Amino acid sequence: MLAHKSLTELPQYFAVSYTWGAPELAREVEVDGITIPVRENLFQLLRHLRQPYSSLVLWIDALCVDQSSIPEKNIQVPLMGQIYSFAKSVFVWLGLHADGSEHLFDSGPVDNQFQLKCGGGTPGLSTSISTTVATDASGSLYTRAYWTRTWIVQEIVLASRVDVFCGDRFCNWYFFISHTCEKSEYDRTASDYAIRNIVAFRNMGQRMPLRCLLFRFHMTRCFDPRDLVYSLLNIAADTRDQDHGITVDYSSSIETLFVQTLAFCSAPSCITVFGQAGGRAIECLRFCDTLAARLGLDWNQVLILHRMR
Repeated sequence: MLAHKSLTELPQYFAVSYTWGAPELAREVEVDGITIPVRENLFQLLRHLRQPYSSLVLWIDALCVDQSSIPEKNIQVPLMGQIYSFAKSVFVWLGLHADGSEHLFDSGPVDNQFQLKCGGGTPGLSTSISTTVATDASGSLYTRAYWTRTWIVQEIVLASRVDVFCGDRFCNWYFFISHTCEKSEYDRTASDYAIRNIVAFRNMGQRMPLRCLLFRFHMTRCFDPRDLVYSLLNIAADTRDQDHGITVDYSSSIETLFVQTLAFCSAPSCITVFGQAGGRAIECLRFCDTLAARLGLDWNQVLILHRMR
């Protein structure tokens, strides 16, 4: 059942953080008597979270936001920060088990869906799996495509609680990331880089400016380049609670977003780009290169066209 609720009158619910996966709509789910095609990863998520004898209120972007409607996305995307902040827990879905991934969860806190739903504690630890085996099992989980997804930064950082699911197992966030710290080498893959930055940002207790976030999470990926900026607006220190001039508008060109973001993040240090005196030119050029690369643009051409208008 799909229910429409105000942010001021929310029921207890759980927000889901996952990757869309392959674009083929290979499965179907029924919502309010209507059959909706969904991708395989979402179908498996719903199948494993389903509780046959009780209800579970979930917020899932693919089902709660009309992804084909630009006006609806323009309204809903700025609300994502509140949606993930207000959730009782954010469920991180890593997909089905593979490469012995279940061993990590079997070595952790004993929990179950009833305790999770009702807010119960974790009664103990399983000792049947050694720490070494669990750490080895974590390797495949930390390299999954989920960790390179742009939107997960906001979804995890803003969550009051995070629970990590894989197949029919789950554990709490703190147990899961404890194995990240045990890795002997700093694996500079996109996924490892993202995990470490998310953990650091969630533990930091303070926010960073948008400019810093764009640098720090420059290796994350998404289908729509606009989301590389939009996904960070609710967690940046200088864009969360003020009029920042960067408009969430999926009908707007990527070039327009580039100019808006550059103008906001660069002032006053990068005014030399626009032909004025002063400013830290080298730092500005580096930022231009990073932002343009993330958006897939040639920033020289964009700025030339902007100045000609």
